[in-house]
Amino acid sequence: MCDEHALFFYRELSPSFRCVYGLSRMWPGVDGLMCGDLSVALLSKSVHDFTQLDDAWFTATRVDAFRLGFETCLAARLSHLKWAESEEPNAQAWPMSVDGVRALFADYLRLIDCHLVALKDDASLLRLLECCLAYSKPPWVLSDPPGWPFLAEQARRLRLKLE
Repeated sequence: MCDEHALFFYRELSPSFRCVYGLSRMWPGVDGLMCGDLSVALLSKSVHDFTQLDDAWFTATRVDAFRLGFETCLAARLSHLKWAESEEPNAQAWPMSVDGVRALFADYLRLIDCHLVALKDDASLLRLLECCLAYSKPPWVLSDPPGWPFLAEQARRLRLKLE
């Protein structure tokens, strides 16, 4: 069972991009320590600018001051990205110990942050969205991140904006 978003962090990447991180407790590990996961939502000013009220990804009902003027364009769980690296029956979680948090942070830097720091403009966002659309998850990973059903339409609209 997952205790969704036990702790939130916010990060401004640039005037055009922001991130919301959610640290979640998941289940007790074999050593009795609680295990955790990290979810990341990438917010874009440009995606917000072309979002219509009837778009499925529109989040006006849950806007806080940090998200105002921005819209989610990509969401991922670190556990699912890690899960894709090796065949396991379940997604990975990290023990909430000093060593476990260090391992979680190292995996975050390797699997997520490297893409976030590369975001400089709408063209780099489009490249990231297209990379995600081209991704084919391994058969043992049972679900996609929540934002992925909307990526194709968001990428299409962003491509039109850049033309």
